[in-house]
Amino acid sequence: MTGSRRTEGAGAGGSPARTPPARDLARHHDGSLYDTARQCPVALAELAEDVRGGGSFRARDAATGRDCTYRVLAAVLAQEVAWGAGMPGRNGLSALRAAVSAVRPPAPG
Repeated sequence: MTGSRRTEGAGAGGSPARTPPARDLARHHDGSLYDTARQCPVALAELAEDVRGGGSFRARDAATGRDCTYRVLAAVLAQEVAWGAGMPGRNGLSALRAAVSAVRPPAPG
């Protein structure tokens, strides 16, 4: 998911708190994810939690460099549904759905 930083709530001193910048992920042929900045593997559950908290990410295929953000987001959603994560509002599935809506490309026109 790409996007600009969003303000949420107030930070120390009354200034707006900002979400961290988008994570850059590499997706390997076996489906595993790797955070290129932090240099560590990323589990889908961790990524789901980040998205629920307002975080964003961009994923690229490690071999080709092609964007695969939607594929990774779909895997996150599928895992959440398979684990029974939920009813909207219960533990964040509605937030994940909102994240999908937020990253849809604009309609040509």
